[in-house]
Amino acid sequence: MSDEKPFSPGAINTKLLRILLIAQVIALPLGILLTFVLPSLGLLIAFLAILAALATIVWVYVLYRANPHTRQKRTLISSEANLFTQVQRATNQAANLQREQVTLAQDQTRHLAKELADLQHQHITAGLQQTPIAIAKIPSIGPKLKERLAAHRIRTAFDVSYNISSIEGFGQSKVQALLDWKQDITQQLSQTKPTALPPVTAAAITQTYEDRIAQAEAARQQILAQQEQLHLQHEEISQQLASRADITLPTYIQNSLAAVLGFRLPRWVAVGAGGLLLIPTLLVQPILGARSSIAVIETSRPTATLTPSVTFTLTLTPTITRTPTLTPTETPTPSLTPTITQTPTDTLTPTITPTPSITPTPTITPTPTRTGTITPTATKVPTRTRIPTITNTWVWVPFTATSGPVCNCSRDYDCDDFSTHYQAQRCYDSCGGNNWSGLDNDGDGLACEGLP
Repeated sequence: MSDEKPFSPGAINTKLLRILLIAQVIALPLGILLTFVLPSLGLLIAFLAILAALATIVWVYVLYRANPHTRQKRTLISSEANLFTQVQRATNQAANLQREQVTLAQDQTRHLAKELADLQHQHITAGLQQTPIAIAKIPSIGPKLKERLAAHRIRTAFDVSYNISSIEGFGQSKVQALLDWKQDITQQLSQTKPTALPPVTAAAITQTYEDRIAQAEAARQQILAQQEQLHLQHEEISQQLASRADITLPTYIQNSLAAVLGFRLPRWVAVGAGGLLLIPTLLVQPILGARSSIAVIETSRPTATLTPSVTFTLTLTPTITRTPTLTPTETPTPSLTPTITQTPTDTLTPTITPTPSITPTPTITPTPTRTGTITPTATKVPTRTRIPTITNTWVWVPFTATSGPVCNCSRDYDCDDFSTHYQAQRCYDSCGGNNWSGLDNDGDGLACEGLP
């Protein structure tokens, strides 16, 4: 190539490449710095740097492919491949024509031999047909037998065959005598058969094959001439390709960096410099981008705050004291009308159990326990004093406040599913009563009366 360096980018492309390479040089340390300072901005710069590096590589390759010298070299390579294909085709055609000539020469020899064999066979056949049995001297074959043979259309040596044995009077010996006579005639004729074709016949056959061989040779010579021209064209294209051996991608990168930097570097040094500018970007920037992504995710992740909550469990144990006062009034028919005054006193003793949890869910479970004590006092006003005895039995069932339904009303219950009458009654009432689930068979409104 000439020293004017036509195999390089133009002025505008050189400026753009210079800007891209400067941006790559700046983006690498800037991306490393921002990864630890501003991860979001570092991630953006890493992404843009990768896109710019890929765009630079693709752009340089596109410029290389679009260069006129590259296109011309591709055209020469394509022409060389086509010429090589044509040379191979011409070589195969010439070889086929040469084999055809050999085959024609062999066919000529076989044809001449066949024609001579046919001529000799005709000579023997004609000789046998021209040798009559009637005048021949054949041992043990007399005139009567000859007449009998003539009656069966066996008149010459050509007609003699093994079929004579079917004629009356011809046994094995007489048949063999006729066959031996025919064999003697055949041998005599073989000695006089022609050893060569007539000159006219041989010349006609030879001329036919020589014409065909000459045509094949002319076609082969024509193909060889074309092949020689193709070799010359191939040699010319090879020389042109040899003069363009430096039209390669590394050379284009070398010329591009020389145009960008202002001075020329050795070819592989230029390729290495381009790799040092672009490959670290493609290797380091993804790592920086991943590091920045992790940092951004860690920054945007919400901070969990532990907020303890206290769950209060309130246990109520009331104590009820009842003091009834009975004031009976006696009439002529003594009757006792007691008046009971009850003064309950409830004492609640709450128990608070703090339970910290993440989600505040206070639960208050009051468990009241009541005990009743009745002390009746009877005072008789008339002259007689009666001391009535009143026994009150107080049964208090503990109640536990819970959330949710008492029981599952869609399920079929039996009394065996409950441990106390109270549990069965609560479930029965909460599900509507009316002998629900067969818990109140007598219809008095009390469920499972047999339970304690």
